[in-house]
Amino acid sequence: MIKKIVIVLVLVPLLVLPALAQTTFGLKGALSDYSFTGDGWDDVQDFYEFYYGVEVDNEFSFGFSVGGFLEHKFSNSLAIQPELLFTLATMQYGDGDDWIRESWKMLEVPVYLKGLFPMNHWGLCM
Repeated sequence: MIKKIVIVLVLVPLLVLPALAQTTFGLKGALSDYSFTGDGWDDVQDFYEFYYGVEVDNEFSFGFSVGGFLEHKFSNSLAIQPELLFTLATMQYGDGDDWIRESWKMLEVPVYLKGLFPMNHWGLCM
């Protein structure tokens, strides 16, 4: 059921917004250095140490995102921008020379409500 809702939320903007006049689209990509932190991070470290007898390295975790976006302008100062991004994040753990790398593959669907403020409106444009 949740998959169907996500598909509808992604497909409706992709199919409807391009038919409207003030819609643009593009591709997006990023490289990331992920760090896993938060309230539960100590529990993750304890889990790997207890069950696998290894330490979890949280110093550097490589990741990247690729995808696309649509931006639909409602007016000169307001727009909505849904995105569809495939993200890969990795974590490595191990002890001594034996390191294991885990990967997480995620489908992200952020939706931004954007306020557009032209720079020349305040006389800042050169």
